[in-house]
Amino acid sequence: MKIVALLFAGLTLATISVLWVLTIRHHGTAAPIQAAPMAAREGPKAETNRGLVSDRDRVERLLAELQLEQPRLKAKRRIAFHYSCLVGGLISIAGTEKERYVELSDPRQIAVELLGEFRCLDAIPTLIEHIEWQQSMSITDNYEFAGYPCAMALSRYGIAAVPAILTRVRTGPVSDREIDLFARLIRSAYEPMGGDDEAISTVERTIDRATQIDNLERLLHKLEELTRAHERRRERAKSGPAAA
Repeated sequence: MKIVALLFAGLTLATISVLWVLTIRHHGTAAPIQAAPMAAREGPKAETNRGLVSDRDRVERLLAELQLEQPRLKAKRRIAFHYSCLVGGLISIAGTEKERYVELSDPRQIAVELLGEFRCLDAIPTLIEHIEWQQSMSITDNYEFAGYPCAMALSRYGIAAVPAILTRVRTGPVSDREIDLFARLIRSAYEPMGGDDEAISTVERTIDRATQIDNLERLLHKLEELTRAHERRRERAKSGPAAA
Protein backbone atom coordinates (compact mmCIF):
# COMPACT_ATOMS: atom_id res chain seq x y z
CA MET A 1 0.00 0.00 0.00
CA LYS A 2 2.80 2.37 0.82
CA ILE A 3 4.41 1.74 -2.52
CA VAL A 4 1.12 2.45 -4.32
CA ALA A 5 0.68 5.70 -2.37
CA LEU A 6 4.16 6.87 -3.24
CA LEU A 7 3.64 6.08 -6.92
CA PHE A 8 0.37 7.98 -6.89
CA ALA A 9 2.02 11.04 -5.26
CA GLY A 10 4.88 11.01 -7.77
CA LEU A 11 2.45 10.75 -10.69
CA THR A 12 0.49 13.72 -9.32
CA LEU A 13 3.62 15.90 -9.02
CA ALA A 14 4.71 14.97 -12.53
CA THR A 15 1.29 15.91 -13.91
CA ILE A 16 1.42 19.29 -12.18
CA SER A 17 4.93 19.94 -13.53
CA VAL A 18 3.88 19.10 -17.09
CA LEU A 19 0.88 21.40 -16.87
CA TRP A 20 3.11 24.22 -15.52
CA VAL A 21 5.58 23.86 -18.38
CA LEU A 22 2.79 23.84 -20.94
CA THR A 23 1.33 27.00 -19.41
CA ILE A 24 4.68 28.83 -19.64
CA ARG A 25 5.16 27.80 -23.27
CA HIS A 26 1.68 28.95 -24.19
CA HIS A 27 1.74 32.37 -22.43
CA GLY A 28 5.44 33.12 -22.62
CA THR A 29 5.79 33.72 -18.87
CA ALA A 30 4.14 32.39 -15.84
CA ALA A 31 1.22 34.39 -14.60
CA PRO A 32 2.32 36.54 -11.69
CA ILE A 33 1.02 35.74 -8.30
CA GLN A 34 -1.35 38.48 -7.22
CA ALA A 35 -0.35 39.92 -3.86
CA ALA A 36 -2.83 41.36 -1.45
CA PRO A 37 -3.05 45.17 -1.38
CA MET A 38 -0.35 46.78 0.77
CA ALA A 39 -2.82 48.64 2.90
CA ALA A 40 -4.78 45.47 3.56
CA ARG A 41 -1.68 43.48 4.54
CA GLU A 42 0.25 46.10 6.52
CA GLY A 43 -2.36 48.55 7.70
CA PRO A 44 -2.19 52.36 8.17
CA LYS A 45 1.56 52.32 8.96
CA ALA A 46 2.29 51.30 5.39
CA GLU A 47 0.41 54.34 4.08
CA THR A 48 2.59 56.59 6.26
CA ASN A 49 5.78 54.90 5.03
CA ARG A 50 4.71 55.32 1.43
CA GLY A 51 4.16 59.03 2.10
CA LEU A 52 7.67 59.36 3.50
CA VAL A 53 9.14 57.60 0.50
CA SER A 54 7.24 59.94 -1.79
CA ASP A 55 8.63 62.99 0.03
CA ARG A 56 12.11 61.55 -0.20
CA ASP A 57 11.67 61.05 -3.93
CA ARG A 58 10.69 64.68 -4.32
CA VAL A 59 13.72 65.82 -2.33
CA GLU A 60 16.03 63.61 -4.36
CA ARG A 61 14.63 65.04 -7.58
CA LEU A 62 15.18 68.56 -6.21
CA LEU A 63 18.78 67.75 -5.32
CA ALA A 64 19.29 66.35 -8.79
CA GLU A 65 18.00 69.60 -10.27
CA LEU A 66 20.27 71.65 -8.02
CA GLN A 67 23.23 69.66 -9.27
CA LEU A 68 22.59 71.26 -12.63
CA GLU A 69 23.98 74.49 -11.10
CA GLN A 70 27.47 72.97 -11.07
CA PRO A 71 28.14 73.53 -14.78
CA ARG A 72 27.01 77.14 -14.38
CA LEU A 73 29.36 77.67 -11.44
CA LYS A 74 32.21 76.15 -13.39
CA ALA A 75 31.39 78.38 -16.34
CA LYS A 76 31.33 81.47 -14.09
CA ARG A 77 34.73 80.56 -12.67
CA ARG A 78 36.15 80.13 -16.14
CA ILE A 79 34.68 83.44 -17.27
CA ALA A 80 36.12 85.19 -14.20
CA PHE A 81 39.52 83.65 -14.89
CA HIS A 82 39.50 84.69 -18.53
CA TYR A 83 38.22 88.15 -17.54
CA SER A 84 41.10 88.65 -15.09
CA CYS A 85 43.59 87.54 -17.77
CA LEU A 86 41.97 89.87 -20.30
CA VAL A 87 42.01 92.86 -17.96
CA GLY A 88 45.60 92.18 -16.95
CA GLY A 89 46.62 92.07 -20.60
CA LEU A 90 44.74 95.27 -21.40
CA ILE A 91 46.38 97.10 -18.48
CA SER A 92 49.79 95.91 -19.65
CA ILE A 93 49.12 97.16 -23.20
CA ALA A 94 47.69 100.46 -21.97
CA GLY A 95 50.76 101.02 -19.81
CA THR A 96 53.22 100.58 -22.65
CA GLU A 97 55.69 103.46 -22.71
CA LYS A 98 55.61 105.01 -26.16
CA GLU A 99 55.10 108.44 -27.61
CA ARG A 100 52.32 110.53 -26.11
CA TYR A 101 50.34 110.66 -29.33
CA VAL A 102 48.32 107.59 -30.21
CA GLU A 103 46.55 106.67 -33.41
CA LEU A 104 43.03 105.25 -33.52
CA SER A 105 44.50 101.94 -34.69
CA ASP A 106 47.06 101.86 -31.87
CA PRO A 107 46.54 98.83 -29.56
CA ARG A 108 46.88 101.20 -26.60
CA GLN A 109 43.87 103.16 -27.81
CA ILE A 110 41.72 100.04 -28.06
CA ALA A 111 42.94 98.75 -24.67
CA VAL A 112 42.14 102.07 -22.95
CA GLU A 113 38.65 102.17 -24.45
CA LEU A 114 37.91 98.62 -23.27
CA LEU A 115 39.21 99.34 -19.76
CA GLY A 116 36.88 102.32 -19.60
CA GLU A 117 33.95 100.19 -20.67
CA PHE A 118 34.80 97.42 -18.17
CA ARG A 119 35.34 99.98 -15.36
CA CYS A 120 38.00 97.74 -13.86
CA LEU A 121 39.32 99.38 -10.69
CA ASP A 122 42.78 97.88 -11.17
CA ALA A 123 43.18 99.95 -14.34
CA ILE A 124 42.65 103.35 -12.66
CA PRO A 125 46.33 103.98 -11.71
CA THR A 126 47.49 103.20 -15.26
CA LEU A 127 44.86 105.46 -16.80
CA ILE A 128 45.82 108.27 -14.40
CA GLU A 129 49.51 107.83 -15.15
CA HIS A 130 48.94 108.28 -18.88
CA ILE A 131 46.16 110.83 -18.72
CA GLU A 132 48.08 113.25 -20.97
CA TRP A 133 48.11 110.85 -23.89
CA GLN A 134 46.54 112.50 -26.89
CA GLN A 135 44.92 111.16 -30.01
CA SER A 136 45.92 112.48 -33.38
CA MET A 137 42.22 112.21 -34.25
CA SER A 138 39.23 111.87 -31.93
CA ILE A 139 35.68 110.77 -32.64
CA THR A 140 33.53 111.29 -29.54
CA ASP A 141 30.46 113.09 -28.24
CA ASN A 142 32.25 114.00 -25.00
CA TYR A 143 34.01 117.17 -26.07
CA GLU A 144 35.33 117.91 -22.56
CA PHE A 145 37.77 115.00 -22.82
CA ALA A 146 38.04 114.81 -26.60
CA GLY A 147 41.51 113.81 -27.71
CA TYR A 148 42.47 112.33 -24.33
CA PRO A 149 41.60 108.62 -24.33
CA CYS A 150 42.67 107.91 -20.74
CA ALA A 151 40.65 110.86 -19.43
CA MET A 152 37.70 109.65 -21.47
CA ALA A 153 38.03 106.18 -19.96
CA LEU A 154 38.33 107.58 -16.42
CA SER A 155 35.17 109.63 -16.92
CA ARG A 156 33.25 106.36 -17.09
CA TYR A 157 34.33 105.42 -13.55
CA GLY A 158 32.67 108.40 -11.89
CA ILE A 159 33.37 108.78 -8.16
CA ALA A 160 35.26 105.48 -8.07
CA ALA A 161 38.24 107.20 -9.70
CA VAL A 162 38.28 110.27 -7.41
CA PRO A 163 40.35 108.86 -4.48
CA ALA A 164 43.13 107.71 -6.82
CA ILE A 165 43.09 111.07 -8.61
CA LEU A 166 43.44 112.95 -5.32
CA THR A 167 46.29 110.68 -4.26
CA ARG A 168 48.08 111.29 -7.56
CA VAL A 169 47.68 115.06 -7.23
CA ARG A 170 48.82 115.06 -3.61
CA THR A 171 51.91 112.87 -3.97
CA GLY A 172 53.32 113.45 -7.42
CA PRO A 173 54.41 116.25 -9.68
CA VAL A 174 51.55 117.19 -11.98
CA SER A 175 51.48 119.42 -15.00
CA ASP A 176 48.95 122.17 -15.59
CA ARG A 177 47.32 119.99 -18.22
CA GLU A 178 46.93 117.15 -15.73
CA ILE A 179 45.45 119.53 -13.14
CA ASP A 180 42.92 120.70 -15.71
CA LEU A 181 41.92 117.15 -16.69
CA PHE A 182 41.75 115.95 -13.07
CA ALA A 183 39.58 118.92 -12.10
CA ARG A 184 37.20 118.22 -14.97
CA LEU A 185 37.04 114.53 -14.04
CA ILE A 186 36.22 115.28 -10.40
CA ARG A 187 33.61 117.81 -11.41
CA SER A 188 31.94 115.40 -13.84
CA ALA A 189 32.02 112.63 -11.23
CA TYR A 190 30.11 114.71 -8.68
CA GLU A 191 27.75 116.31 -11.15
CA PRO A 192 24.94 113.78 -10.47
CA MET A 193 25.41 114.23 -6.68
CA GLY A 194 25.32 117.95 -6.11
CA GLY A 195 27.64 119.20 -8.80
CA ASP A 196 30.36 121.77 -8.26
CA ASP A 197 29.76 122.39 -4.55
CA GLU A 198 30.26 118.74 -3.66
CA ALA A 199 33.37 118.49 -5.84
CA ILE A 200 34.92 121.55 -4.20
CA SER A 201 34.02 120.31 -0.70
CA THR A 202 35.71 116.97 -1.42
CA VAL A 203 38.98 118.66 -2.40
CA GLU A 204 38.80 121.03 0.58
CA ARG A 205 38.39 118.10 2.99
CA THR A 206 41.39 116.43 1.39
CA ILE A 207 43.46 119.58 1.83
CA ASP A 208 42.51 119.72 5.52
CA ARG A 209 43.85 116.20 6.07
CA ALA A 210 46.94 116.44 3.85
CA THR A 211 50.45 117.62 4.59
CA GLN A 212 51.43 118.24 0.98
CA ILE A 213 48.83 120.66 -0.26
CA ASP A 214 50.47 122.67 -3.05
CA ASN A 215 49.10 120.57 -5.90
CA LEU A 216 45.77 120.12 -4.12
CA GLU A 217 45.41 123.89 -3.90
CA ARG A 218 46.12 124.14 -7.62
CA LEU A 219 43.41 121.56 -8.17
CA LEU A 220 41.00 123.50 -5.95
CA HIS A 221 41.66 126.75 -7.80
CA LYS A 222 41.04 125.03 -11.11
CA LEU A 223 37.75 123.57 -9.82
CA GLU A 224 36.63 126.99 -8.64
CA GLU A 225 37.55 128.44 -12.03
CA LEU A 226 35.53 125.76 -13.82
CA THR A 227 32.63 126.39 -11.45
CA ARG A 228 32.60 130.11 -12.19
CA ALA A 229 32.74 129.42 -15.92
CA HIS A 230 29.83 127.01 -15.58
CA GLU A 231 27.80 129.56 -13.65
CA ARG A 232 28.43 132.21 -16.29
CA ARG A 233 27.25 129.85 -19.03
CA ARG A 234 24.17 129.04 -17.01
CA GLU A 235 23.36 132.71 -16.48
CA ARG A 236 23.75 133.42 -20.17
CA ALA A 237 21.45 130.50 -20.95
CA LYS A 238 18.80 131.93 -18.60
CA SER A 239 19.03 135.48 -19.90
CA GLY A 240 19.22 134.49 -23.55
CA PRO A 241 15.50 133.79 -24.15
CA ALA A 242 14.48 136.85 -22.09
CA ALA A 243 16.77 139.11 -24.06
CA ALA A 244 15.41 137.72 -27.29
